Amino acid sequence: MTLLSIALPVFNGANFIREAIESILQQDSLAFELVVVDNASTDNTVAIVSEYQSDSRLKIITCPDHVGQVANVNRSVSYCSSKWIHFFCHDDIMLKGCVTEVVRIISNLPTDHDVALISHQPAWLFSNQMVKAPFNAINGVTIHPYDVFYKSIVLEKTTYQIHPKAITATSLFEGVTTYFPALTTAVVRKDIFLQIGQFDAQYIHFDIFLWMKLVRDYAYIEISEAMTLTRIHGAQVAVDARKTFRTFQDNRLFWPNYLSYLGLPKSLKNKAFIFLKCATTATGILAVTVLKSGWISGLKLLPYLPFWYWWFIILYLPMRVWREKQNCKEIEQYVPLEYIYP
Repeated sequence: MTLLSIALPVFNGANFIREAIESILQQDSLAFELVVVDNASTDNTVAIVSEYQSDSRLKIITCPDHVGQVANVNRSVSYCSSKWIHFFCHDDIMLKGCVTEVVRIISNLPTDHDVALISHQPAWLFSNQMVKAPFNAINGVTIHPYDVFYKSIVLEKTTYQIHPKAITATSLFEGVTTYFPALTTAVVRKDIFLQIGQFDAQYIHFDIFLWMKLVRDYAYIEISEAMTLTRIHGAQVAVDARKTFRTFQDNRLFWPNYLSYLGLPKSLKNKAFIFLKCATTATGILAVTVLKSGWISGLKLLPYLPFWYWWFIILYLPMRVWREKQNCKEIEQYVPLEYIYP
């Protein structure tokens, strides 16, 4: 049995899946299995994946019934045989040395450890083939053409920090900012993933919300570098979530439930914290709209939000727009705004 499974659930991924698979199978390690679980695709996804079936590390599961995205991600776990699972998306790229480093870290965990999650940092691949990797600088530079970046980066001897259980969860309500991985930047213990209830389909941000629950009872390791590239394009679920305010609705639903999950009191302080989390999320969505389409377009979205958020948003929005502009200032020299926020 291998120590690490890479779970790649996919539906109609013919556009990018070849690059994803090749980036995984080119890893200089035999200590993993790649489990592709097809969600009844209607394009050439299965045919493309089948081209690589001579590699013994690849397992292809073709499911005749189409289920939702979250259900298919959960289903992919059931086909993985390893203790640890690295989730992956069909449109992303794995950097060289990723598997070797993850396996090295897992293998060196103390036998009495309580770590159930390993994360690495984000890096982005834009539609014009430019990469922004703030945690993987090459000669001090973090923006590169994809081909230059991919050839140059080989992960080895990465460092990490351990976030302790319980403290990490409750400190979120004290205003402590903790990084939680997206799906492609996460490695989780299979037994704990199943024990905690798997991903919840009521949330579009099902991945991050599950990790936040997990850290109540388990520690997690945060690796200091990015090990994968997240491709930014208009068909991403996260893009749709931003445009439809689903991200805002998710936060309104999750945080009160999370408060109860942690057993924290419904104090005025905690209720105010939840309001601010939701309000800043909504303001972020409007700020992106202002950057892309102007102030009138941004303010036209206010009626889609509960009116008791308006006062905060109107006061905070100019600062948030300025902050987004500052964040984009460097990358906009290389990547058009419509590619940064498709």
